[in-house]
Amino acid sequence: MKRKQIKETINRLCELLEIPVPTLTIDDAFFTDNGLEIDYAFDAEDYSIHIRASAKDESQVDYLTPEQSAMYGLAHEVRHAWQFQREGIDPFAALENLSARERNRTRIEIDANAFATYFQFLLYGIDKINDIPNHKRIDERMGEIMRTETWQGRVEKYFSTLPRKIRFSGKLL
Repeated sequence: MKRKQIKETINRLCELLEIPVPTLTIDDAFFTDNGLEIDYAFDAEDYSIHIRASAKDESQVDYLTPEQSAMYGLAHEVRHAWQFQREGIDPFAALENLSARERNRTRIEIDANAFATYFQFLLYGIDKINDIPNHKRIDERMGEIMRTETWQGRVEKYFSTLPRKIRFSGKLL
């Protein structure tokens, strides 16, 4: 995924969530300095999304293309920015001492995964990410997001401006 497409995706997701756009950093230093083994991270301290420069252009999930996997990661991190803006939650600080299993059970991660899953459904028609731990809780949270957040007008605006090649041809919720 090219830097321009990454920035555009982040800008549109932030517009959809009605939050300021975080700065974007593409390098390895943030991940190395913090001992992280992931490719995407939101840092509340400097309100930025970091992407590992050496990230491989491949999907972590068999049924997602590399672009779909990248879009999922970006949506997940932008949702963390939303959590910080709306609820004052610093996900990095809240999750840093937890194991991967414990992290995936937190409300913070369930919400970010639910938002990213919903985004995947709207963009590509993928309705489940079953490889993620706690997918039943993620499905429940996704339903809450769809029912309680004011989506329809902004979602339609967002998806009507996407290039036709990546727009899901199915019916929007």
